[in-house]
Amino acid sequence: MTGKLRILQVIKTLDISGAERYGVELARFLTKLGCDVEICGFFKSGSPLEAYWQQQLQSEHIINFSVAPWKGNNHFLSYLIGIKNLREHLKQKPVDIIHSHFQLGTLVGLDLRRQRLTRCAVRTAHNHRRNEWATNLYGWLCYKLIGGWLYPTQLDAETAVSAAIVDELSQTWGSRFSYRQPVLIYNGISPDLITQANAIPRLKINQGKFSIGSIGRLTPQKDYATLLQAIHLASSELKGLEFELVGDGELRSTLEEQRQKLNLESIVHFRGRQNNVIEYLRRWDLFILPSLWEGLPTVVLESMCCQTPILATDIPGTREIIIPGKTGWLVPPGDPIAMANHLIQILKLSEVERSTITKNALIELQKFTYPNIAAQLLSLYHQIL
Repeated sequence: MTGKLRILQVIKTLDISGAERYGVELARFLTKLGCDVEICGFFKSGSPLEAYWQQQLQSEHIINFSVAPWKGNNHFLSYLIGIKNLREHLKQKPVDIIHSHFQLGTLVGLDLRRQRLTRCAVRTAHNHRRNEWATNLYGWLCYKLIGGWLYPTQLDAETAVSAAIVDELSQTWGSRFSYRQPVLIYNGISPDLITQANAIPRLKINQGKFSIGSIGRLTPQKDYATLLQAIHLASSELKGLEFELVGDGELRSTLEEQRQKLNLESIVHFRGRQNNVIEYLRRWDLFILPSLWEGLPTVVLESMCCQTPILATDIPGTREIIIPGKTGWLVPPGDPIAMANHLIQILKLSEVERSTITKNALIELQKFTYPNIAAQLLSLYHQIL
């Protein structure tokens, strides 16, 4: 091959969250490795967060664009418009690799390879197979036919952000039939973020005051209902407890009603979506992730880089990051009593004991940094080309 390797990272939207952030960071570090990388945020949301990321990427000279308006889930016409516009974009300058980070984007990648607008189509699985699709009959058929057969037999490579997801993908009929096996390439964190996070002074813990928080979309997956129950149980023993929830989503009004029923208005505060979560993480005494399932959660890595103690649910993906009692704590999912008991025990530890845990976590974090991840991925690109 001659010239720079041309790569298109396809993410759902530039309204960035976990999977989208992965695609953006790959673009940044693959650019540093000498690749010519663009980002397609397939759907245009029109949100302030999207505008922020467009401006940020432009300042870094990374080309980014959208090809379809966001009209909600399963809006077929919008999807077709996006396919047409992306085809037109690539006709001007085809790419070597299309790397997708969401389901519809992966199908577009296969179409564009058929159109000879890319040489290879790759996808990253960010979640467990069954959770990638809807729970209705249509979702089940996609799970079986597309996720279980089409992807493993037709893509040039499937990668996954955790060993648990790799194990699931390797069990599909398509993977067993194909000579291609899924590849583990972890989710990651930027070394710059580690430096930035630790440059922000941590607020000193007030005697008798406990500041805890969580960051994520307010969806059933994150199970914030269980966390609110745990906070209610713990608040009777931990006076001066304050909880901040950063994020927004479909369950916000339901969770606000639960807060009222549990008489937690003075303790639980909804902060909405925020651009810079580091400022929150650096001031919390404990970060909690109550999820029912995850791929490899970026927010846990961000907490580790901020040297914020972590309590998370013991689920695949998360348990690949956290070593219980050494780099954080794990609790069974959906169990408010166990979560409350852990919360109380952790916050009653001395500052020195918690500091030992966070320093161990910062050391463990080094294997999840993006320069290593981008190098692994670049090696895979060259291999399949």
